[in-house]
Amino acid sequence: MNLKDKTSAIKKFLEKKEITYPVNLAASVVCFIFAIIVLNIIPKYIQMSKDESIDGTSFPKLLMYIIIGCSIVLAAIEVKKIIRKETLAYQSLNLFVELKVFIILLLYFIFYLLNVVTNIFLIGASFFSIGFLIFFKCKKKRYYIITLVCTLAIWLLFRFFLNVRL
Repeated sequence: MNLKDKTSAIKKFLEKKEITYPVNLAASVVCFIFAIIVLNIIPKYIQMSKDESIDGTSFPKLLMYIIIGCSIVLAAIEVKKIIRKETLAYQSLNLFVELKVFIILLLYFIFYLLNVVTNIFLIGASFFSIGFLIFFKCKKKRYYIITLVCTLAIWLLFRFFLNVRL
């Protein structure tokens, strides 16, 4: 079995798989957890002033408390609907589509790592653009050449004509 057959089999398998979940209940839980995490992170990244009653942490903390309150209200409404046996709003996720999104996020992450490690924009951008062409199954070699030439031209333009180091 070659690579194309394996990817085709995985695609057929994942296209049939869907996850269905109550969207409002899930959103309330995710927002609640997010707000708790941000509340714990705020003191580490924003310096608090002891002399002032309102400092740089006041607004972010207030915003997180509002998110927590709204999350609790939304969760309570959904639990009330469950108890009353009313219908909830559901959302379906197709695992194949989510895998595509994950691959795109992985490309972004690799692009970022290449830029941080090499400190050369050209390498990361070339990998990123070629990665997208491969992801979208582009078969024409001239598109790959055009993409690499454009990436090189943009880098040269910024580096030598505009004196901006990418």
